[in-house]
Amino acid sequence: MTVASPRRSSLVRTGFFAMVLAGVLVLSYRWLGHVQATNGPVAERGGTVLAGTTYAQREKIAPGISLEKLSALLGKPTYHWETKGQTDFRRWVYVYRDGKLTVAIRDGYVSEIRTDFN
Repeated sequence: MTVASPRRSSLVRTGFFAMVLAGVLVLSYRWLGHVQATNGPVAERGGTVLAGTTYAQREKIAPGISLEKLSALLGKPTYHWETKGQTDFRRWVYVYRDGKLTVAIRDGYVSEIRTDFN
């Protein structure tokens, strides 16, 4: 029975670490390409990809805040829909580089917030 030398074990560990690091770099590069490909068509349809990150913007708002305060905190949405009936319902969508923030507004107040990360 032979015992591996400490130098050989060190080389094997270094090689394994290098392969894992290369894999992480390749996957992160591919992920960035996926995110850009996913949000790219948004800008082509008249919307804009906004500055900032989905998580940072989500932390600024909470259900129950007014439409005016939402507008002041996040600005103009990338897309918005509105229906008028017995209740006033709006859906504002903010598209960021790393995801999308969808805000449902009922009667002038935020009722639901959804985050989708790419």
